[in-house]
Amino acid sequence: MLVGQINGDERYSAIVEPNLYSNAIFQPGITYTDKYEVADAFAAKVAKVGVGTYADPSTGVGDYSHENASDELITIPYNNCFKESKKMYNIQMQSVSYNMGEENLAVAIQKVRVRKDRSGVACLVNEGTASSVVDASTATTLKANVLAVKKELMDDDANPTVAICTNEFYTTMLSIANNEFSNDVKNFVSQEGQVGRWQGILWIPTSILNLASAKYYDNTGTLKTVNFKDIEFIMYDADAFSILGNVTDNGLYDGHPAFNGVAAQNELYAGFKVTNSKRVRVKKVTA
Repeated sequence: MLVGQINGDERYSAIVEPNLYSNAIFQPGITYTDKYEVADAFAAKVAKVGVGTYADPSTGVGDYSHENASDELITIPYNNCFKESKKMYNIQMQSVSYNMGEENLAVAIQKVRVRKDRSGVACLVNEGTASSVVDASTATTLKANVLAVKKELMDDDANPTVAICTNEFYTTMLSIANNEFSNDVKNFVSQEGQVGRWQGILWIPTSILNLASAKYYDNTGTLKTVNFKDIEFIMYDADAFSILGNVTDNGLYDGHPAFNGVAAQNELYAGFKVTNSKRVRVKKVTA
């Protein structure tokens, strides 16, 4: 590079600029359950025992009134495959200062995770129940909307624990939740810009809901394209949303027969299922 009348050498940093990805919103035991995970199988079969009817009280004298036991099987197949492969030629890898293989493997892993998260949100929206609360959430109406949706879930005997929301909804929440906390928590909210739990719900904002849509294969093997338009948040019981996943490939592979170089590869087979739609509410805004 010419600086004034002198040519100076250029050097390349061994540190790379990080990429931006949507935040990891799905954590087992917090935002979904993986309790039905099985090994060495194409699908998990989950039995749901029937409850039957609730009888009126009796005097206590007399025989039992029997009802037949029943159950149903819920199938959660590992039918969503996410693959990423980054192809690198040896001549490229030898010419750069940074660790090209490790960095591209990290990208492949993150891309699979983001794609899985998008499909997970699509499953929640598609298999959940639409809320009857449809007015837009402003600083004035947001709290009332949250409590109304929570009531819908509680009326169906659900126990809502978590909500995934848009960034716009979350920032509006920050403006009103800040005024309801004690001084210590209020200071944390102001300084960190985080709400955490509010109204008994763990709130997780995501840019995924800014997308027009996302796709996933449901448990019948049908590819679903799910519209995210006008969604503000999804409130649900995390135990009613299953994500199963098996990583079948993850690493750097040298000596590829088709080219002189290395492939950074990550592969995941996943299954998504809302096991009880009454335990999930999707809050949208009508036009």
